[in-house]
Amino acid sequence: MQKNAIPDRGTRIGIATLLAITGSGFISSVAAAAPPAADDPRRAAEDELIVAFDPGASPADREAAEDKVHAVREERLVPGSRGTDSVYRVDLPAGASNATAIRTLERDPDVAYAEPNWLVEPTATSNDPYYTGGSLWGMYGDATSPANQYGSHAGEAWAAGHLGSSSTYVGVIDEGCQWSHPDLDGNVGRNPFDPVDGSDNDGNGYTDDSHGWNFYDGNNNVYYGGTSGSEDDHGTHVNGTIAAEGGNATGVAGVSWNTQTVCAKFLGPGGGYTSDAILAVDYFTRLKQTNNADLIATNNSWGGGGYSQGLHDAIIRGAKAGILFVAAAGNDGRDNDSTANWPSNYDTTKGTTTENPANYDAVIAVAAISSSGSRPSWSNYGATSVDLGAPGSSINSTLPYNGYGSYSGTSMATPHVTGAAALYKSMNPDADAATVKNAILESARNTPTSSLNGRTVTGGRLDISKLQSGGSPPPPPPPPPAPTTAMAYPGGTGLLENSGLRSGNWTYLGPLSPGANPDDNRYYAVNSTSSGTRISSWYGEFGGVPADLTKLDVLYRGKNSRSATQTVAIWNWVTGAWDQLGGAVSVSGSEATLSRSVPGNLGDYVLNGTLRVRARATRSSRSFYSSGDVLRIVFTRP
Repeated sequence: MQKNAIPDRGTRIGIATLLAITGSGFISSVAAAAPPAADDPRRAAEDELIVAFDPGASPADREAAEDKVHAVREERLVPGSRGTDSVYRVDLPAGASNATAIRTLERDPDVAYAEPNWLVEPTATSNDPYYTGGSLWGMYGDATSPANQYGSHAGEAWAAGHLGSSSTYVGVIDEGCQWSHPDLDGNVGRNPFDPVDGSDNDGNGYTDDSHGWNFYDGNNNVYYGGTSGSEDDHGTHVNGTIAAEGGNATGVAGVSWNTQTVCAKFLGPGGGYTSDAILAVDYFTRLKQTNNADLIATNNSWGGGGYSQGLHDAIIRGAKAGILFVAAAGNDGRDNDSTANWPSNYDTTKGTTTENPANYDAVIAVAAISSSGSRPSWSNYGATSVDLGAPGSSINSTLPYNGYGSYSGTSMATPHVTGAAALYKSMNPDADAATVKNAILESARNTPTSSLNGRTVTGGRLDISKLQSGGSPPPPPPPPPAPTTAMAYPGGTGLLENSGLRSGNWTYLGPLSPGANPDDNRYYAVNSTSSGTRISSWYGEFGGVPADLTKLDVLYRGKNSRSATQTVAIWNWVTGAWDQLGGAVSVSGSEATLSRSVPGNLGDYVLNGTLRVRARATRSSRSFYSSGDVLRIVFTRP
């Protein structure tokens, strides 16, 4: 009978005896989790069980029970105690299924319980070479060895026995992945609901998607790299950070050692298309709904392009199914509050014309930090649009073919957070997606980081050790605000609409003295182009605007040096275009006021608290300039 190399026979007996003596509560919790991993040689002895018999069982009764699974009693561990006659270690025939034997024995009235002979170690730290050799800083914490306070603190969770669960799934929307990699083959690319047999067993529309689906080419092959590893390196690297097998003395370790990932390949050597991303997001939503899979999140280490309502809708559908959308903030070194990064800037509490909103925001946007806690210059940020930071610089993980390597990017930071979501879910099986997100963000709020202060929603970084106790409960919802009507003006900067303007300026005159006219605290002047159709165009950007508006009015007051057609418009974040408010009027040297009410879905005009209003004048001939002393919005919220 083949045995695990560690611990040796004496050590294993001693540990099993200790568990049996110290209390049935711990044993019951282990036994309850036995079926999913009972046959995993990394977790339990092969062909070996621990069996306890009821006090009334005679020797013949015990032998009859053992005969049902062809077990041979090898060693008596504990004399009769706490309602059992005795506890034994028994051997099964070589190649027998531990899980099947457990189910058979537990149906026997003479058996008190049967469970795997778990492999137990003093702490669940990684013995994987990259971890022990100091090259996996993203998994370290201040209490691990090696240590790094800016790591994810995953190693501290492992030491406390939190290794993830094989019943928890995450989807990886990316390139493909080398699911046969020796550090991934137990966890990655696993869809147990549709084995390869030529049939669509789970009825999700994809035949034999046992490892996931290739939306890039329309087949079930999610790895194209071959033995040269020429493709799918990014997806393989991401999968490794989430769920590379830990404690196997090989390569690296992922955040959640036992989590199962499923691959949705939609990126190829030249990138991919939003249409395939939509299919991939919906694929996981159906996978969860059709099979009742405990799928808590998708990892999205990609970005680019513009706003897509189709993709937004798909993400909202996933949110309603209880799936988090963990997304990279981007590698352009820019502020996502000012220039949206997709898909990390989506918000599932904002509905579209084709999909009603979810009741929570399922998107978690992730910036990168380095091993010194700094934010790399290339990592995007955003005080209202990026949630937290995570290790993303010089991250070692799995690569095809059967290799390892170091990559940097918010793509590398994101899977640390996805792995944390899976780990938290395994510790709190009843937690819904909103609770999981809140716990992760709360861990970051409690880990303030100077490089992220004012640059992310939480001002902090991922700390998995603070999730071990189940995280902080969601704060109680605030009381509904009283109906409020308020005025707002653009901030101290204005933006010319395009570079075709000959010249222009925007002057902020500062706060008013008491009793001054509130319409006189802003002034701008914009000159038109000098040839062709003359245009004088400018827009102001308002911050801190609530999304739950019930009424929105725009007021513009200004004049033109020559008679010109004047319009006022508001930016629609959903369609990506200016919506003109009301008709145009002719405005010349006498100051005119345009007051407009905004129709339709007011939420379409507010993104992360930002709203834009444009004042524009056109004239077919002769240059002119426009000036105004007010551009104002008046809004009412419930």
